[in-house]
Amino acid sequence: MDTRTIADIIQSASSKLIAPDGIELSLHLAISEFSEVLEARVSLPSQRARAYNGIGYAYYQLGMFDKALEELEKAIGFNPKLAAVYVNKAAVYNEMGKFNEALHELEIAENLRHAMPNIYALRGDAYRCLGREEEA
Repeated sequence: MDTRTIADIIQSASSKLIAPDGIELSLHLAISEFSEVLEARVSLPSQRARAYNGIGYAYYQLGMFDKALEELEKAIGFNPKLAAVYVNKAAVYNEMGKFNEALHELEIAENLRHAMPNIYALRGDAYRCLGREEEA
């Protein structure tokens, strides 16, 4: 590991996840940097959870949904109270057409942290796809 701190690596990798147009190279670099955090024996469980969440999100962006869910489950294992993980799982489930599962994950996220706007957007998408527009 280089001289950057684990927090620096997480910040750097996170910035690659929001690269314009979801550039594939940036996503692969983010996965690599998050993996660096996981290899560091000094990383805390909360940092490991954020790293797995980032890797899961990158796989989601790459359309590798099963791999994304696998990584997101690892994140939950390190920090089951990280609401962003459940939001990301919901996004994956929405893309897979598993709208009831997405709604379940969003309910967990909302119970953990009420002020995440993407909870409401994803919930609306799931309800619309289930034909329950009045609940969206």
